[in-house]
Amino acid sequence: MLEHGTPEDVAASWLGSLGPSDTAPYGGVKAAGASFYENLLRELQRLFCDPDAYVEERSQLQKASGTGQLMIVGVVCTAIAPHIGAAAAFIGPAVALTLALLSNAGKATACQQLNEMLARRESAQSQE
Repeated sequence: MLEHGTPEDVAASWLGSLGPSDTAPYGGVKAAGASFYENLLRELQRLFCDPDAYVEERSQLQKASGTGQLMIVGVVCTAIAPHIGAAAAFIGPAVALTLALLSNAGKATACQQLNEMLARRESAQSQE
């Protein structure tokens, strides 16, 4: 998938996929798939940029920071999954791709990049 799109596009496609046609989509509503990635970005922004949100989870992230990327993705997924109404395992690939996009940025730059990603997604949705 990454050969034909950006990590941001792949993450959005993963979360927006409808899955098999004979089962209900994630969350039970087919239209809801389009907003999963935007919700994920909002929660990542809250996790990393809002000092009043996710206080305990940020502490867990600091403890996990020396254990490897998989552990960090797991902690982030577990923290934000209930807030976007999806299972941690389902959002894992999208979280990993988004964190990879942010990995070389400092905190201020990562927050700015999340803001820009959200703005692009919202702009694209409003044009549809």
